[in-house]
Amino acid sequence: MKKFFQNLSLSLLLLSSFVFGGIIYAHEEMPDNYSVYEPHNTDFEIFPYYVNKTKSKRTTSKSENSSNIKLLNVFPVKSVSVSAEPKKYVLPCGVPFGAKIYTDGIIVVDNPKKCSEKDFLGIKKSSGEKILQKGDVILKANDKDIKSTDEFENIIKNSEGNDIILTIIRKDKEITLPLTPIQSDSESNYSAGVWVRDSSAGIGTMTFFDPSTKMFAGLGHGICDIDTGNMLSVFKGTVDKVTILDVQKSEPGIPGEIHGYFTGDKPIGEIYSNSETGIYGKLACEAQTNIEPIEIAAKQDVKTGKAQIIATTDGNTPHFYDINIDSINYNVNSPTKNIKLTITDPELLQKTGGIVQGMSGSPIIQNEALVGAVTHVLVNNPSKGYGIFAETMLTNSNKIYQTHNKNRE
Repeated sequence: MKKFFQNLSLSLLLLSSFVFGGIIYAHEEMPDNYSVYEPHNTDFEIFPYYVNKTKSKRTTSKSENSSNIKLLNVFPVKSVSVSAEPKKYVLPCGVPFGAKIYTDGIIVVDNPKKCSEKDFLGIKKSSGEKILQKGDVILKANDKDIKSTDEFENIIKNSEGNDIILTIIRKDKEITLPLTPIQSDSESNYSAGVWVRDSSAGIGTMTFFDPSTKMFAGLGHGICDIDTGNMLSVFKGTVDKVTILDVQKSEPGIPGEIHGYFTGDKPIGEIYSNSETGIYGKLACEAQTNIEPIEIAAKQDVKTGKAQIIATTDGNTPHFYDINIDSINYNVNSPTKNIKLTITDPELLQKTGGIVQGMSGSPIIQNEALVGAVTHVLVNNPSKGYGIFAETMLTNSNKIYQTHNKNRE
């Protein structure tokens, strides 16, 4: 009898720990908002959690439900919102594209090492205090919007050494500061004394095209400046066709890369946004793909197990390759790493060694639905990587489309 009560006490302790840990996890990691695509049931499970509707209201385009999450369908966890919406179909792409981005302002990328301290523009003469820092974004000079490095350099050259009032973004804060141009000993002109950049270009993979809006989404993560690591803010950008030449295979500790070149006489689309969750914009015509439109899956419908990605590793023809979805993380603070995956296709492993740079944005297909896009590679094991939920990219694509149209009105 004593052993029975000891075992009972241990079981109750384990159950209490499981319940307490499960509730804490759900509060910290589980989203507060979900979508279901009609006619799917608004009650669903993300084992060991169950989501059950408590009340609902109807808007013009969707039904919004107040629901409860319960652990094991018994222990209440928290209230969430579930929206029932019409099914959404998009064209999964998996084709490479070229992105050219011109930044909103110009980026300070480095201090030129060849300049002596007295020639360095980013030094205030009186105190030696550095004015400009790597990663600063210069928006204005003497209240004039700066859109290119040429504009900035012309203002510096014509300053005659007078102070220039700069408006910059530093660590997400807008500040103003005075800058005193200095004439170089070796040149007659006044010099900037810092290296700046106003554009960037690269190759990625297009995830999907929405025929209803002509919007596209790609990469699944943002494009950052190669020198500063900061996200590039888009002033304007274009989409170009790309042809793949070859692939440098990934090896443990050495990520590979897709090599290609821009083709075509003119851009095929416009970039509206470069954000944490990808590149978004509008194409001039429908995306060229031989794949039929498919449904976008809600995040709770993504399951561990077999799936496929669509990727282009030569020319410009996409192919399906086998993968396995190893685990799913619903943390909204890590939207580009919600899906952990492993490349299992022997052909792709032979060609690329796994995931390589340029494959970001490759659509992830499961149960004939678009569930996500590849975003990152595990450098020490390139057969493994991460992905973003397709639902996240669709939501952001729709928001950007609405904002862009509103701003044009």
